[in-house]
Amino acid sequence: MGLLSTGTSLTWEEIEKWSEYVKEHGILQFINIYNSLKGRENDLLKYGDEVEYCMIYLDHINKCAKLDLRACEALEILQENELNNQKYLDSLWRMEYSSYMIEGTPGKPFCCTISRLKLIETSMWLRKQELDEVLNKIDSNLIFVCYSAFPRVGCSNFTNPEIDLSLTDNSISKSTYFPDSAIFLDHPRFANLTRNIRSRLGHKQKIYVPVWFDINTPNPFLESIPTHADLQTRQAII
Repeated sequence: MGLLSTGTSLTWEEIEKWSEYVKEHGILQFINIYNSLKGRENDLLKYGDEVEYCMIYLDHINKCAKLDLRACEALEILQENELNNQKYLDSLWRMEYSSYMIEGTPGKPFCCTISRLKLIETSMWLRKQELDEVLNKIDSNLIFVCYSAFPRVGCSNFTNPEIDLSLTDNSISKSTYFPDSAIFLDHPRFANLTRNIRSRLGHKQKIYVPVWFDINTPNPFLESIPTHADLQTRQAII
């Protein structure tokens, strides 16, 4: 994702100095590009898709599933042909925000013909097959799932390997429930993105999720505060 692959991205304090300049010149750039291209006609429409896959570790002994934090290892294998400049690849693979996520796209855009529409499902199937083969090479207990959010994110021991948040400072996100190691730290963009959001706000993000009550939910429901939670988190929960 993005063009940044090496080096260090700017902090929010450094970005803030240039924000008005970027806004002004971004608008000018858009106007100039629009004026230079507004007369173009009959361009061939091309399109594609992207699918995000979550890596899951199946712990058959303890009968549980956890998010697996080895996306970087899987990407090294998936991107090998691309990095060796091999042409006509069926799929392209990219990192995502989390170290348990991988993004897959077609090897090249589709064209706007009816016959090409039939290739979309085939491309998705090929990506699933390719990813499944790679995950099996890494660990036979690995599978992948495509969904918005893993049900146990934020609960204790929801990652593989397990991360004890009480023993980490979580200096990037300052999260009480989500470990920094679950962020894809092998790309410089994601850690700074997380820091800068917090710096721009001036505090940690406050995200509240409604409690879904069923017959097993205590009523009134009292949120348990982790022993390692900082004062800001404790005040937010209370």
